[in-house]
Amino acid sequence: MAKHRQPRSNSASGGKSGKPAAATAWEGQAAWYDERHGAGGDRLHSEVVLPAVLRQLAAAPGDRILDCCCGQGVLARLLASQGNSVVGVDAAPALIASAKERAGPAEQYLLGDARDLAAVLDGSSFNHAAVVLALQDLDPIEPVLAGIAQHVAPGGRLVLVMTHPAFRIPKQARFGWDEQRSIQYRRIDGYLQPRSVPISTRPGQDAELASTSFHRPLSHYLNALGAEGWGVVACEELCSPKRGSAGRKQEAEERAAREFPMFLVLTAQRLG
Repeated sequence: MAKHRQPRSNSASGGKSGKPAAATAWEGQAAWYDERHGAGGDRLHSEVVLPAVLRQLAAAPGDRILDCCCGQGVLARLLASQGNSVVGVDAAPALIASAKERAGPAEQYLLGDARDLAAVLDGSSFNHAAVVLALQDLDPIEPVLAGIAQHVAPGGRLVLVMTHPAFRIPKQARFGWDEQRSIQYRRIDGYLQPRSVPISTRPGQDAELASTSFHRPLSHYLNALGAEGWGVVACEELCSPKRGSAGRKQEAEERAAREFPMFLVLTAQRLG
């Protein structure tokens, strides 16, 4: 069982500066992101992602959990409602502020860079940890995995959720339609080479709201986990709940939605 220490105050981690703790923090997108996800997350979060995280964490009531890159606290609030205490860390001051506004007594939120958790957690220990849909915004990821390992007790779980690195590669993957065979297929133009890709987080609306997505093949994640003291114990591939539009392509679109996962969930255990 982990020995629990309280993290130091936000002021020690830059919480009073109002500046993002990392260059890829979603500070500029915070208002839109908070409006879209609110207190419980959008449909993908509530129906697909969060249930998978709960399954894989398998946390017992009373467990202390680190929510790394917590955003406005959607996962942390859910965990707290199930009897866990949660510390959330995020690099965007506005998202941390939103999380604090909704926080209950079992939640604590700290401003900090996921690649330097020691600077904000100050030796705190946790039973488990999660990083949900954020690893693709971080580079490098090795310090993130190493930092979490330093704060999770041996035997504890780390649940990683990411856009699927084999099927959801920014600007390298898209759906196409085969007229002759009447099937919707997934075209992949590149996979093995790591790449950083500028993306618009609100395409067609606010061009200035941009970020960088870092693509890595699956082998990179598996090797990085092993190198930092994590052993993979489970994997889930999550599909979109979206179904095809009415018409002649509906059946093919629905089959493609069931066949090509949107998200990859890797669950690793802290090696002793």
